[in-house]
Amino acid sequence: MSSVLHTFPGISLGGRVGGSKGSLKINEVGIGWQSESGLSRRVAKDDIMNTSWVRIGPRNYELKLHLRGGGSMKFQGFRDADFELFQKHLKDNFGVTLERNELSTKGQSWGNVNYQGNNLLFNVDGKEAFELPLTEVAQSAIPPTSRNEVLIEFTQDSTLDENDESLVEIRFFIPTTSDKKAEDNSDEDNEEEKASLAEQFLKNILDRADVSTSTAGKGIVTLSEVPILNPRGRYDIEMFPTFMKLHGKTYDYKINYDTVSRLFLLTKPDQRHVLFIVSLDPPIRQGATKYNHLIMQFPKEEESTYTLNLDDAATDAKYKDKLQPEMKGETYKIVTQVFKALTDRKVTVTGSFHSHGKLSAVKCSLKANEGYLYPLERSFFFVHKPPTYVRFEDIESIEFARVQQGGGSSGTAGASRTFDLIVSMKNTTAPILFASIPRQEYSNLFNFMVEKGLKIVTPEGEEVTKAALNQLDNEEDEDSAEDEDFVG
Repeated sequence: MSSVLHTFPGISLGGRVGGSKGSLKINEVGIGWQSESGLSRRVAKDDIMNTSWVRIGPRNYELKLHLRGGGSMKFQGFRDADFELFQKHLKDNFGVTLERNELSTKGQSWGNVNYQGNNLLFNVDGKEAFELPLTEVAQSAIPPTSRNEVLIEFTQDSTLDENDESLVEIRFFIPTTSDKKAEDNSDEDNEEEKASLAEQFLKNILDRADVSTSTAGKGIVTLSEVPILNPRGRYDIEMFPTFMKLHGKTYDYKINYDTVSRLFLLTKPDQRHVLFIVSLDPPIRQGATKYNHLIMQFPKEEESTYTLNLDDAATDAKYKDKLQPEMKGETYKIVTQVFKALTDRKVTVTGSFHSHGKLSAVKCSLKANEGYLYPLERSFFFVHKPPTYVRFEDIESIEFARVQQGGGSSGTAGASRTFDLIVSMKNTTAPILFASIPRQEYSNLFNFMVEKGLKIVTPEGEEVTKAALNQLDNEEDEDSAEDEDFVG
């Protein structure tokens, strides 16, 4: 094992992600960098084709490594005095030459686009202005409101901390070939030209980003025409060993499994449909809208047959106890098993709560939207718009409001037909209001929350006394109960 020859503290990772500083170390076999938060990068000397030294500030320089296969890696925070040390080390140990390059500093937002491997280079007057790694693209599309714009959104690294900065989205405007030509052509011809130029640009992005179906390669399984309520639409879902791809009518997404935080399988109160929910952290985006949860809906009795590509020996060995080459049965059960195996996440199902109608959820409203509130063993989940996940450990207190509105006592004719549930959180000032819950659900919800040890307060903010709670005769302690796991 080669010893470290040089160490450079205070070096940040350049490119799309920035903010975290760490230490860069070099020796005879390669270059390594690691931040204090644990984010790391390693480059072997055989993977480096050539290198460049770029000034990015008054006393700030960047080392750019051009890698085999067309990729690149950047490290920032060097002094100009470090140039000679790097130049000698790279030539003596790696056999590559370190050259000085100059970036465009004009600041103009128009220029020419070139491609270097899987990178997009934006050049102004023959000089590079910036570079984008297209392998990190989560989705790219032409927004419905502008046919000559192309939107590019990037995956978010789950290892970043709150102080890190990361490019999330960028839009390119694709002009027609010339204003003169646009005046000579009819409006219809001009619209076709806009569409063709933007579509060609989009195709170049998708081909290099490995998001489109044409370049996806062979995955483990493809789930076709999956109905998704959030974001709404039907999507083809391609499942790969470490990520999945969603292909919709307008938008495509690439989602790494390490961004999947939780999985839920919930039966809808109509007893005819099942919701399978994939929680994401960080979320995917459509413009300014963030989607923290993918909500799939399946008919409970629908059956399907899927053929899985488990021919690879390593893949077969990893999933042999979880997946089979051919899977038949209820669609929702197969989808749940596939997601559970590939993401290595537990699937939370409904637990001990039962409503007045012996169901697992109660009807209510959130922000003027009707939906269902699922009291789970360690959390609440409201579906489906907006999907809201609330952990019990994050709840400060709960208030039952309007329970006795109308002058009568609980259970009397004068009581309101509905009541509200006000959930105050520990780390936010604004409470969550679940409104218009049917009156007959009060006792079931109240007893459930007492069993879970949640703090219940009166409208005046006073905690319900222990003596009052003891009258409910709920002696079983389930504070340590965990959410039920799905068993296929």
